[in-house]
Amino acid sequence: PTSLGNAYRNRINVMRRGLPATDWIPPVLAWYRKFKAQKLLDLIERIDNKFSADWIVQLTPTQRISNMNEVLKAIESARTPDEVLASRVFDFDSKQLMDLLDGAIYGRRFARYVLLRLEYLLASHAAPLNLPDEISVEHILPQTPGKASQWLKDFTDAQREVWLHRLGNLMLLSRRKNTSLGNLDFADKRVRYFEDRVESLPNSQRLLALGTFTLGDLEVRHKDLLNRLAGSYGIKA
Repeated sequence: PTSLGNAYRNRINVMRRGLPATDWIPPVLAWYRKFKAQKLLDLIERIDNKFSADWIVQLTPTQRISNMNEVLKAIESARTPDEVLASRVFDFDSKQLMDLLDGAIYGRRFARYVLLRLEYLLASHAAPLNLPDEISVEHILPQTPGKASQWLKDFTDAQREVWLHRLGNLMLLSRRKNTSLGNLDFADKRVRYFEDRVESLPNSQRLLALGTFTLGDLEVRHKDLLNRLAGSYGIKA
């Protein structure tokens, strides 16, 4: 519906691009049939939170479908939108979710979704979020820094091991990887590798404002992104 604006369209776009299945769509349609656009964005947020959290904490597809059926039932039996929104059918294991998001997520199926969700959270929604057709999850501190690189001065081996695959060190880039540039020092990488591939990615764009990417920068970024995710899941960080 056009009246709902970009926040709604952008959220649906991220869910369609990032979530592993479409079992979340029937409850949205059921709501629209019953309540039209009333508090539809609130519902979408609840459904996104529930469906993605269940997926990230590794419930089986069968359990996820069953949980969406419970949401459907709650919509069908409710008299008002608020009755649905207050329902326990949207509960999920918030501690397990945050523990997983705080850990090594690179290579996990949900990493791309989590980063897409951050793009949504950092977008102004004054305009549609034009996500590139091809998006890759990239490391900022590279997996194999050169022997003489600044990375090896800024991070010990132990620090690299702890941080390499965690949220604070990951970003989305448009277009296919160009691995020859992925190992550059941050100052060069920022200009030659990031600049032309983050134009429509607000979270990735914020990296261009950083002059350095040391352990301190990485920790601050990680904590900020984790807090934003926690807030979006309604979790008090």
